[in-house]
Amino acid sequence: ESSYLGVLRLGDFVGVSVPGELFSKLGLEIRGALKDAGAIHPVVVGLANEWISYMMPPEEFTQGGYEPGVSFYGDQLGPMVVEQAIAAGKKILK
Repeated sequence: ESSYLGVLRLGDFVGVSVPGELFSKLGLEIRGALKDAGAIHPVVVGLANEWISYMMPPEEFTQGGYEPGVSFYGDQLGPMVVEQAIAAGKKILK
């Protein structure tokens, strides 16, 4: 399976979109990394273009409950999306 995320830069605004529901902790991680990379107004948008599942930190995945039950790609989906979102955001800042 594959999906994609989007990035957009308009002046000081840098937006990163992810194709699912990202836990806030991961969104804050993306925002912080982009801010550290020079983005003045970093924004993370969820549920963009499609929904592939919930995206959470591995420690949340192992706690069980509703969200991990509909996170279809395992405990590493959240970290992988964060890594890719940060890389794409940094690239557009160059």
